[in-house]
Amino acid sequence: FYARDLPKTVEEYRAFVRTRFPAEHVDPVLARYPAATDAQVSVAAPLLDGESRFVAPATLTARAASRVSNVYMYRFSRVGPSSRAAWGGAAHTSEVPYVFDNTEGNASQFDGIDRTVSRAMADAWVQFAKTGNPNGGALPQWPAYRAPDYRVLDFGDTATVVSNARSPVVDFYQRVFATMRKQSALSTPPK
Repeated sequence: FYARDLPKTVEEYRAFVRTRFPAEHVDPVLARYPAATDAQVSVAAPLLDGESRFVAPATLTARAASRVSNVYMYRFSRVGPSSRAAWGGAAHTSEVPYVFDNTEGNASQFDGIDRTVSRAMADAWVQFAKTGNPNGGALPQWPAYRAPDYRVLDFGDTATVVSNARSPVVDFYQRVFATMRKQSALSTPPK
């Protein structure tokens, strides 16, 4: 749903990348998210926007917080009937009905897998609210998110533990964000 605010043409897309990223990262960003035609912009721009605004920052924040506290990170990849019809995939906030065990809608919205995933998610969130730890119940053991393996519970058709320790996307944006912080520090007048 953020796509409506994103560039639609190649020219707009390149200008968008130039204004959003430091000059030395413009070509690498365009290479990572290529769009030679306006049709390709509709695929590249949302992917770039999602990975640079949500995926990488959330992952890097979780990694930093995990140095001082237990962090339990998840990825929601379940593509239920409503998400498939509306977005073609799991979109930002599409997990909200699952967390609140609100998947009893008609079959065009949710199916049996959705209800199973929803019960597991809702149980984990309640357990976390009670104890500070989401483990218990029918879920596989949800490991704390920490170095070096950075394990995540992926809520897809089933709940599975995966690692995002070797993430080219996160590594790429870690470098980009470091450049942005350095440039911001250089341009901020001393107090």
